[in-house]
Amino acid sequence: MNNNIEYLIDSKKEYKLSDINEYQCDIFISCFNDSERVRLLYSSIIAEEKIWIIIPEYKYKESEYPKEYYLADNSPNEAELIINTIGKCIQNKNGKKICIDITGFMRPQIIFLVKYLYLNNIRKFDLFYSEPSSYSKKSETSFATSDVDEVRQIASYEGTHNINTDNDVLILGVGYDHDLMSRIILTKEKAHLILVFGLPSLSADMYQESLLRFQRVSAISTRISNDNSFFASVNDPFVTASVLSTIYKQLISKKEISNLYLCPLATKPQALGFSLFYLNELIEKPASIIFPFSPSYSKKTSKGIGRIWLYPIYL
Repeated sequence: MNNNIEYLIDSKKEYKLSDINEYQCDIFISCFNDSERVRLLYSSIIAEEKIWIIIPEYKYKESEYPKEYYLADNSPNEAELIINTIGKCIQNKNGKKICIDITGFMRPQIIFLVKYLYLNNIRKFDLFYSEPSSYSKKSETSFATSDVDEVRQIASYEGTHNINTDNDVLILGVGYDHDLMSRIILTKEKAHLILVFGLPSLSADMYQESLLRFQRVSAISTRISNDNSFFASVNDPFVTASVLSTIYKQLISKKEISNLYLCPLATKPQALGFSLFYLNELIEKPASIIFPFSPSYSKKTSKGIGRIWLYPIYL
């Protein structure tokens, strides 16, 4: 891929809901859930065609489906889900301006989506993300509503790993779900741990809430230091990709990494940044993006709608 991360920094654009009608596209795709920030953007955006995607993680009943939707086949696999929904939406739509709201999608789905569009020669598209005014239960907000049923690599981000594990590294994007973070850290407990905290955050309150949840992560206190703690914006994937690039170059300048594992558990834009970094610098390296998969997530975790971000992607 030929992305230039430095060029992409500062390319995001901020919208308010009141001026979102300034933006227009041919196809607008969003993931259906109960959050105001998802539904308000969908109803306000101007597009020739607007489509809801229904994913199995939200456990909607058929009677709750909106009009004009594509239904995922209850597949827990992010590749099958994206191919069978968004793939159908954009089929034979060459030359159309495609925009996807990533707010309601799962992070593995977003990450696979970028690779999928690239492999299908869609090198230019727009992604939206809407911030919440607040999370519904503050620091007690739960996103996953069931236990992790597996930790695995995200489709097409598997990498070819070395048998030697002497200098394995895990780069973890710190989010709210302390159970998910605990599971990942325990899965890769022998790896050198690098923490990426979300700062600047969506708000000062949300940063504090994230730290409160992080303190619940089991067996973590002895593994935190100034040497392994970094910060990246939670609403700018291009900055996140640049920070990850800097971390990676610092690490390999000291010692060759045997296997590198990335796990984005913060916001959706940060997950997008992990994807951009991987696709720019880690293809054909002993590196993968891993994730703790849960079969169900809350339909609504936030209140209101804050800033709306447009991310123009050029691959």
